[in-house]
Amino acid sequence: MSDLIRLVYASKATFCDQHVGARHQTVDEIIRQAQARNIQDGITGVLCFDNGCFFQALEGERDAVEALYDRILEDDRHQEVWLLWKRPVVQRLFDKWSMKYINVDAYIHRLLTRERLTKFDPHHFSDPLIEELLRAIKASEARPETPLTSPVQWLSRQEAQSRWQPSLILTGLTGMIAVLIALALGGFL
Repeated sequence: MSDLIRLVYASKATFCDQHVGARHQTVDEIIRQAQARNIQDGITGVLCFDNGCFFQALEGERDAVEALYDRILEDDRHQEVWLLWKRPVVQRLFDKWSMKYINVDAYIHRLLTRERLTKFDPHHFSDPLIEELLRAIKASEARPETPLTSPVQWLSRQEAQSRWQPSLILTGLTGMIAVLIALALGGFL
């Protein structure tokens, strides 16, 4: 019997005092190492990095995912590692990705703004926000990998509100539809 889990954690990078190019190089190294090792261990997932913070979802057999999480806890490139979720799942959400990197884009920024978060810091993400973020990442499957060299341009609160406030009702309806789809995909409907 399969013991499939999804583990989501947040951490802060210890290498943010490096210049931008070195930071990108370190994140790129983490991604390449994860992709190679995860293929061997049967782990899939996604990684977001912005504002010096990691947000990562790992999926696979419980023993393999927990062993990887233990290695992350000991990795000197991470600090303030917080376990956000560890849940059994019926099927993988990220079955096509040994480790996909997602840049924090305008859509994710709108989710954060809606939650009154002024910066990307997964340590402050609520359970509903984590669920919505994972669904949004899954929906991005058709998009190519996001280059590390194109950081998000954060908008002021006023700029963000003026750009999407008129579509607030549409955004709410889209969110409700996304929740229903996610529940159906997760086997809850």
